[in-house]
Amino acid sequence: MWQDLILSIIGVAFTIILIPQLLDSIKGKSQINPLTSSITGCGCFLICFVDITLNLYIAAAVSLITGFVWLSFFGLAYKRKNNLQVVE
Repeated sequence: MWQDLILSIIGVAFTIILIPQLLDSIKGKSQINPLTSSITGCGCFLICFVDITLNLYIAAAVSLITGFVWLSFFGLAYKRKNNLQVVE
């Protein structure tokens, strides 16, 4: 299905765009609100579920990866809030 290809390309682009922000968060140069990252990550998982019901398996895999990237921001914020050391 052409929809699977288009949604996958857009999802990959969104994930790649997040990588510099994630690296800056790991280095402590920037921070993302944990509520924002957790809601967005959960939303990506919901999109993954919907994609699976539409048999858009590639787009579902990309949504799953994007959701994990967003939730990694939540994990970084949690570690900083509780003064835990972030390992690079």
